[in-house]
Amino acid sequence: MSRSEETQQRFADRVVGILASKFETSEDEVAERIAFFFGQHAAFSGFRGLGYEYDGSLGAKRAVRNMRKELFSMFIDKAAYTGDISRGRHFAALEVDDGVRLLNGILKQLVWVYVIDNPRMATHQFGQREVVRFLLDKHVQVALHGSEGGLSIFPQGRKDTILSLREGGDKMGLLRFAADHVSNMTDAYATMMFHRLSGQAAGPLNVYI
Repeated sequence: MSRSEETQQRFADRVVGILASKFETSEDEVAERIAFFFGQHAAFSGFRGLGYEYDGSLGAKRAVRNMRKELFSMFIDKAAYTGDISRGRHFAALEVDDGVRLLNGILKQLVWVYVIDNPRMATHQFGQREVVRFLLDKHVQVALHGSEGGLSIFPQGRKDTILSLREGGDKMGLLRFAADHVSNMTDAYATMMFHRLSGQAAGPLNVYI
């Protein structure tokens, strides 16, 4: 077994161990369920016959698109509201098939082990933390002390909310407002804002963000 295969096996063993603990079952049962999902579920059919790892090829990209479409459809179709939905969603309960819950749990753990906790992601995650820290610091400063013109770094229509919180002396409200705004940014939007606010890459003036 090559070093790469040994690393993959350690990751696989870790996934099985985590899931066995999470769902209070044996590692053998978890391994069987994973083999069933990935071996027979339609969402993963496009990966059969591909290489050992994702290689960015046209076939691999097509398989990812198919997987995404199939999983979205399954998760949406297998969830249903119960209760008096006519009174609003807060008066209803969401029921999800147990098998779908298990598959969702498996997929989440796979993301953590193979992506989020992967050592190769360390530099990317370090950079993301720096971007978030920078954006939060700048937006908090502007929310607390910025001029009305400076408040334009927030979306249109939010200026009145900030001014109202200032008038009420609600510092915690301003901090929460800034934190909520930054946390709602997509990765792409956060990166563009970081470049703009830091002056690293101002970009064309006719592109608004």
